[in-house]
Amino acid sequence: MKKYPILLFWAALLTGGCSDEPSGKPSAGEEPCVEVGFRLEAVDTDTSLEPMTRVTSYKEWFSNACRLLILKKAGTRWIVDATQTVLLDTDAGPWAELKLAEALPPCSFSCELRPGDYRIVAAINWQAGDWNTELVPGKVVADDADATLPAPPLITYSISTHWMNSGYRQLNREVFVAVADFTVPKSGDLHSAGMPAVTLRAERRVAKFRVLLKDKRSPVNEFSFEKTAHTVRLRFTSKTKPFAEGIDALGGMYYGPSGLYELPWCMSTMGEFHASRTGMYLMCQSNSTVFSPFLFAGPEAGEVPLEIADIHISGASGGFTYKTDEVFTRTLSCSTITGIVFETTDIYDYSQQILIDLVEAVDDAGIPENAAALFDPFYEWNAMSY
Repeated sequence: MKKYPILLFWAALLTGGCSDEPSGKPSAGEEPCVEVGFRLEAVDTDTSLEPMTRVTSYKEWFSNACRLLILKKAGTRWIVDATQTVLLDTDAGPWAELKLAEALPPCSFSCELRPGDYRIVAAINWQAGDWNTELVPGKVVADDADATLPAPPLITYSISTHWMNSGYRQLNREVFVAVADFTVPKSGDLHSAGMPAVTLRAERRVAKFRVLLKDKRSPVNEFSFEKTAHTVRLRFTSKTKPFAEGIDALGGMYYGPSGLYELPWCMSTMGEFHASRTGMYLMCQSNSTVFSPFLFAGPEAGEVPLEIADIHISGASGGFTYKTDEVFTRTLSCSTITGIVFETTDIYDYSQQILIDLVEAVDDAGIPENAAALFDPFYEWNAMSY
């Protein structure tokens, strides 16, 4: 019996038009609603990387429920008109996860809207972050006459409450966003064919950071990473521009008022090694306790130089721990992969646990190994099956 309110909520959310207004005839002086069709086109889930191994089955995991924010323009202001949830696959339920080996098939839906100028923001995998519940009908999110008025957030990082990464921002799915502006004409101005469908094309709004732990014995003490889950903690620092903190209500990237320049991060591996051409590696994969390899990143930011420091890695309780004082430099950009491959040294300290020094792993030619290229770009979705 306790499930009934939830089921009724989803039934109300997933049926009818997109407007939150009650159905029925328009009030005196109001134009009647017009049915507007939308087509969410196949999402490009590919990347530009050519990996050393390509054994992909799944390219993407999408939550089936896609969320819409519909804004209407009144004068110079953009005002929330409605929010709505639609299913990417109408044959699956709202809690389903779509595991895709190819691009997302086009999704069509319709809304009943009154005449006017609109913007729609469609967010896929919005459940991976925190949705701004203050974006209710009537809320002003932007004013074209006041460029200093920042758009409020639509989605931001969720903050973990799990003991392993409590207090850390996290993102366990790739967020895709589609934005389109359109005008709904008066019903009397439409031809018999009705209003053409509005095309929505979703784009990735994240980057991936991949940490690999190489099973390579140190020359003297034969230290390496044990075959167990490891927790990786580190800190990203940007020296040039702030990190994006999510998606804003206009469909762009959201940057907080104070600017986020330091970003503590945590992820964990599983205890199974994966083979690449250059060795065996532990990685953060979809069934890790802390699966959080994604960071918000927008295409408008280009390449953001960052430093990675304060790196600490721990294995099983009572086992080895690892650290490095080195500061690594990388660049973060939308729809790309960057990362670090670590291996152990013979240097260690001992207090309650052995603390082993790490270095960046190199290949036989002494060149640092490329974490992005050692495995398929989509390997994390498939690792637990290999």
